[in-house]
Amino acid sequence: MESVGIIEGSMTPPVSPHCMDNWYDDPIDDSLLLQQDEATIETEPSYLFIDCTDGHTSYNIENKATCATRQHQVLTRILSCQDPYPNQFQDTKVKLFGSHFVASTCLLDSKSLIFSLAKQTLGKLKLYLEKISHRALKESDTSDSSRLRHTCIVFLQYLKIYIHRHYKYDENSQCRHNQRLSGLSTALLFEIQGLSMYLGKMTDLPSSIFSQYISSSLKKQSIGHLFLHLILNVRWGLIEVLHLLYNKTKGFATENDVNNLLTTEVNILIDDLIDVARGRFKSISRRSYKNSSPFSCSCLQEFVILLIQFLDQRYDKFETDAFWVMLHKAFKKKVSLDEKGNVELYWWLIMHIAPLYNQNGGLIKDKSDIKSNWTVVGELLKLMFSQFS
Repeated sequence: MESVGIIEGSMTPPVSPHCMDNWYDDPIDDSLLLQQDEATIETEPSYLFIDCTDGHTSYNIENKATCATRQHQVLTRILSCQDPYPNQFQDTKVKLFGSHFVASTCLLDSKSLIFSLAKQTLGKLKLYLEKISHRALKESDTSDSSRLRHTCIVFLQYLKIYIHRHYKYDENSQCRHNQRLSGLSTALLFEIQGLSMYLGKMTDLPSSIFSQYISSSLKKQSIGHLFLHLILNVRWGLIEVLHLLYNKTKGFATENDVNNLLTTEVNILIDDLIDVARGRFKSISRRSYKNSSPFSCSCLQEFVILLIQFLDQRYDKFETDAFWVMLHKAFKKKVSLDEKGNVELYWWLIMHIAPLYNQNGGLIKDKSDIKSNWTVVGELLKLMFSQFS
């Protein structure tokens, strides 16, 4: 990933994943934590994790249909500058990665610690992925992986809440709290980029897992399935976090850096979509283009629907690139359109993405809000005629 401006995130976790079987026992500075009697701790928040696994989980995760609907509602609130989770994180304390922090100040007091814990959590899940290749996982490993996934998503939900409720910087104020907020956006960009680099792309997964996902044969309830969907959910969470941060930094020095990193994260998600589509395209015939989906599972399709709404709404509000423009730029950068097969791949992808505008989760109220893809289609027609001439 290219660094954004002067921001350079570290993708190295604070300790090796191979040494983390007992990482929860590592010493943590008690001054950064809020000591509370367990009886007073706020109930674990429900969390949104788009996943096509139908199995039971011990965590407060909703079924896919309900979760997807709620995710659309969260996006609607974020795009409307409303509280993403108005009924959650209402206590003065928050539980992140097994420790309790002061909800209103923890990103000021201990952001490096919290992001390090997030990397450690991802590192432990990556360690489970490595174990897949040479031994079967125990049931306790699978349960622990679900718990680690839960902590990651709750952390991302809290990041959105913190930025919306507590990031209120006033450049004209000289109060101590406001002075502490002055450098928070830069520090958050550093940590978010480092977390994103450590998370990686879908193609960074073991080739056996990625190839099974492309062919829709990846076993559900497996660690590989869990981590692949975690990549999608965390990536989407970071995109929403950066949008919230962008709203808070408009007009300030870090506005462009925030927007650049947001664009980078969106491009990574689009690149993952293209990589999956390319893998699936190789195994289908022209006769089956219409009935063969470029999406290996309904979750990837759901994130494309969310991305369409997100980018087109941002285009209307900030005049940034709409979805079709972002897709076209990413596709041309990643794939040579001078090759006939790649043009067919692009047509196939457009054919299956365009109808998703009808599955808009209620965000697109009028057909006039749908952005035209004629620029993309027109360029592809020119390429086709030139190739056949």
